[in-house]
Amino acid sequence: MSNYYDYEKLLNQYKVSNSKSWIKLLKGLTTSQASSILRQLIPDYFCSNASLELHQSLKKTFPEFLKMIENTSAYFSSFPKSGIPAQSKSISTHVSPNMNAGIGIAKNSKSQILINSKLQETIDYLKPQSVSEQNWLKLTQSLFKYNNGLGAPWYRHLAKSRYLLDIKNKDLYLTIEKSLSISPIPVFGGTSGLNSVLDMFGGAGTPIVFPSTYWGNMNLISDQKGLLKIKSDYIDINGDVHLNKLEETLNTLKEKGFHKVCLYFNFPHNPSGVVLSKKQALSLSKIIQKHACENFQIINVCDEPYFPFVRGKQAIKSPISAYLQPLYNKNIITFATINGTKRDGMYGFRHSDLIILLAHDIEKDTINEIENNLLAGYFRGCFSFSNSINQYLLARSLSQDPLVALKSPHDLEISQDYLKSESDSIQYMQECMNHSISFLDQISHLKRVQQTEDACGGFFASYQLDEVLVSAGITTMDIHQIGLKHNVGVISAGSYIRINGLIETESIQKFCSNLQETIDSLLMKKN
Repeated sequence: MSNYYDYEKLLNQYKVSNSKSWIKLLKGLTTSQASSILRQLIPDYFCSNASLELHQSLKKTFPEFLKMIENTSAYFSSFPKSGIPAQSKSISTHVSPNMNAGIGIAKNSKSQILINSKLQETIDYLKPQSVSEQNWLKLTQSLFKYNNGLGAPWYRHLAKSRYLLDIKNKDLYLTIEKSLSISPIPVFGGTSGLNSVLDMFGGAGTPIVFPSTYWGNMNLISDQKGLLKIKSDYIDINGDVHLNKLEETLNTLKEKGFHKVCLYFNFPHNPSGVVLSKKQALSLSKIIQKHACENFQIINVCDEPYFPFVRGKQAIKSPISAYLQPLYNKNIITFATINGTKRDGMYGFRHSDLIILLAHDIEKDTINEIENNLLAGYFRGCFSFSNSINQYLLARSLSQDPLVALKSPHDLEISQDYLKSESDSIQYMQECMNHSISFLDQISHLKRVQQTEDACGGFFASYQLDEVLVSAGITTMDIHQIGLKHNVGVISAGSYIRINGLIETESIQKFCSNLQETIDSLLMKKN
């Protein structure tokens, strides 16, 4: 039985309707169970003063946003204005370094960060001859100090410049900067970024709409967050796009009384390789604009790790998130994770950029309040501080400036050398994929998903089993398991076999031969 709270006093204080029924229910629960319900029923009771102040402000300036974060962790995430970070900033502004006893960093007698000498030696290998010892010391001290939880300003500026350069569509480019009012936030990989988005803006019981095809880690994240998973055939099992199916799903959710929905988009799609055409992307945007309103808010969740690896004349060359910018609809927010892991090859570093696109006519003061109070508070609670080494490695590469962390953000720009190198990578991937597919398509009893080359992307080629294999009771997992004995490695992704198309040119023929042997041996065994 729960007796930690005075239920009658609390529910009357917050004027909860049907309070007697609630009190009866709560008294029959454990304290932990009752706390979970109360957190949903009277969330303001659990908020800090800083959060309550932020809510009052947003209620006046951006009530749609406040409604979106109800019953989510973001509702409780405001940064205390007089907390330790704020005090530390005041000290660093007004007090000389040798008199700063408020800092939470161990320093030596020269007021320098106390870095293990062997670690310093390792970092020093990155020093180019053109940089003086004095400037390199300044740089390393800058990197090793605690960095803003939302990312270093110099990195965020370059990440914003990069996203804007990705917008190849002229019409989108004219409007996107208004939506990109908050600079990208570096996060610990795309999955981590999307996890944060669904934690901040999803909330238990919120529906999240997925295509009927494989969606990997998002399945686990949704279960952890208590999201209601909804499948829609807007991408069907054959890799074909049916946007009318998405509209049907939205209509059904509205009819069932939901007031908020998360829509998951993954283009280039894993594992089918589907990429939308410009016409499809514009149609998708219109559907979302049509349905998003005060009583049915839409949160676009764009998972874009395989951008910009697209192929085909019809494929959109800009991120899908740019097409889904809210424009002037305040009941839409679009998030995307992009860059880092696959685009830059930083797999083990776990790095991605979280893009946040808001409606165009939000006041600057409101944007600052959301960024500096809510987002800063949330990410401080998740990670404390951001990873400056990851940011430095990528920012130095993007700018080709070894002292990037000491520069004013507005003095930095993306290097043409980096853009040329990325263009070469895109071309290489296109050629490799086309070469591998020409051999893979010859394997008997496999049907490639996304047959058209007009709009596709990523570096996976996915295949379904034909009727001969299905009728024989052979599954994709059978092919994965027996393939191990034939020296061929493929992934079973639901009803697909997923194959990394970047197989060495010299090995592709042998790979296909081994895969064919695997299939033939399974058929022989079944027969």
